Amino acid sequence: MTEVSVVVVVDVVVIVNAGVVVEANVLINVLVMVTVMNAVIVRILVDVGDQFVARAVNTGVVVVIGVMYVVVSRCCGSD
Repeated sequence: MTEVSVVVVVDVVVIVNAGVVVEANVLINVLVMVTVMNAVIVRILVDVGDQFVARAVNTGVVVVIGVMYVVVSRCCGSD
């Protein structure tokens, strides 16, 4: 059985003085867990970051809302 769930990830991206983007641990964990959606999430972050780069540097905090489809398969862990 495979369950398809829609997860809305609200990530607060903090722009450091050096220009480094610090992501939340939750988003990082999701990226590591879901390899297929990795490219999609990164693409969204780059796209939004590219559009609001000026706003990001000015304000310092950017809220990124990404909607991704997570496929949870119960193959290895039967609960």
